[in-house]
Amino acid sequence: MALSADEPFMRWRYFTWLLVMQGRLALMDGAALDLARSTKAPKKIVRSCALRGSALLALGERDTARAAMAHALKVAVDLGSPRMTLSIHIALAELEVAVGRPDEARLQYGAAGAVVDQIA
Repeated sequence: MALSADEPFMRWRYFTWLLVMQGRLALMDGAALDLARSTKAPKKIVRSCALRGSALLALGERDTARAAMAHALKVAVDLGSPRMTLSIHIALAELEVAVGRPDEARLQYGAAGAVVDQIA
C-alpha cells in the first residue's frame, strides 16, 4: 500500500484494490468487522456483518452466522436504508433455507417483500 501512494498512474485504482484485498484478508482473519467499526460508518458495519454471517455459515457455524446477520439487519433498520434492509432480509432467508428452516425463510422473504412494497 505504501508503494501505491507514490504511484502517479492510476494511484486511486491501485490503492482501492489494495484496500479491498486488505479487507478480504481481514475477513479471513476475523478482523473485518473491527475495521468497519473503527470507521463508524453504519453501511460498512452492515456489509461487514452480512459478509461475516455468510462466511460463518460456510464454516458451519449457523447460530453465530444468524446472529451476525441479525445484527446487520438491526443496524440497517436503524440506519433507515431500505436497500440494505432488503438485502439483509434476503440473506437471512437464504441462510434459513440453507439450514433447513423453510418457515423462518418464508418470514424473511415476506419481510423483504414488505420492504419492496414500502419502496414502491
